[in-house]
Amino acid sequence: MSTVKRLFYACAAIAGLIFALQILAESTAMLGPILETVLERVIRGDLSALGAGWISAMLLLNGASVMAIGLSFLVAGVITATEYFMVMAGSRLGAAFIVVFLGFLEYMRGQNESLRDATSIGVLSFLTTYLVYAPAIVIGYVLLQWFPLDTVSAAYNLPRVTIVELFNQLALVTLDVLGNAGAGFGMGVAALFVSLHIFDKAFTGVSADTFRSKYFRFILNNRWVSFAAGLAITAVTMSVAISLALLVPLHSKGYLKRDELIPYILGANVATMSGTILAAAILDTTTGMSIVLLFTAVIAAVTLVSMIFYDQFYTVLKWVFDQIMLDKNKFFLFILSLGVIPLLLILG
Repeated sequence: MSTVKRLFYACAAIAGLIFALQILAESTAMLGPILETVLERVIRGDLSALGAGWISAMLLLNGASVMAIGLSFLVAGVITATEYFMVMAGSRLGAAFIVVFLGFLEYMRGQNESLRDATSIGVLSFLTTYLVYAPAIVIGYVLLQWFPLDTVSAAYNLPRVTIVELFNQLALVTLDVLGNAGAGFGMGVAALFVSLHIFDKAFTGVSADTFRSKYFRFILNNRWVSFAAGLAITAVTMSVAISLALLVPLHSKGYLKRDELIPYILGANVATMSGTILAAAILDTTTGMSIVLLFTAVIAAVTLVSMIFYDQFYTVLKWVFDQIMLDKNKFFLFILSLGVIPLLLILG
């Protein structure tokens, strides 16, 4: 297959993947009124806010919608500043679930013999996120107690233009034609299957060694370049779901190794806050903007420390990852904990 043809298939697969993720996000967002009612009832303190944001992002396969709802609650005075901080933090903890979901689809397509291997990138994304966000949440929460929330001016009339806006509008039109969220969700899953199939077609006959040496050698050999790639792609698309979803088919075909993806995920987890900053600017909320910028600064600082002391960070991450992935019982306990822990936070 010619390079031009491969490029065409690859672009078509990426476009299909973006559309699929957008229609999944918009179809679950149609549950927004129900979610708002539930969140308003279950948020009764900071820990319940953390759990609510966490599990909502997993159920919706999208953390941005949860952060937007939390921001609207803050503006309306339904929740406090610290509760919004925790909703936002929780939504980041649950956002990586889309990668587990995509790994499950790859397993269903027969691309991996083991469910554990198919979802390993999702588990890696969760663990990388937790190791950064857990200390960032604690530090940010402490700083929030004395941080002035009325000193950061929100920007006005910022245009909401992103590289995926066209696909988002196409998803909205499609949902309007389909008429209900269930059909939209089903179409989104079908579009994911088709996109992954086209992705396979784009690289048929390309060995892992050829792909790595020809396309990714420079990125894979430098963790700071990999970090910058995750930062840039997520900042441009304003969607960590898209930037991380691209890793799943590349890993399942053996093109990318798990340990090489950690700096990329770290970069993506910093840039994912760009969408929330834009939302706070559009809503013109000084308090919301202050909270978002504080959390973003703390995340960036903790991530920078992780990159500087990367060998130690990688050692801890690899040990935890191996404990989960090499034992079937621990793996299923980890997957179960993704839903149980936020529920306990809500009930507690």
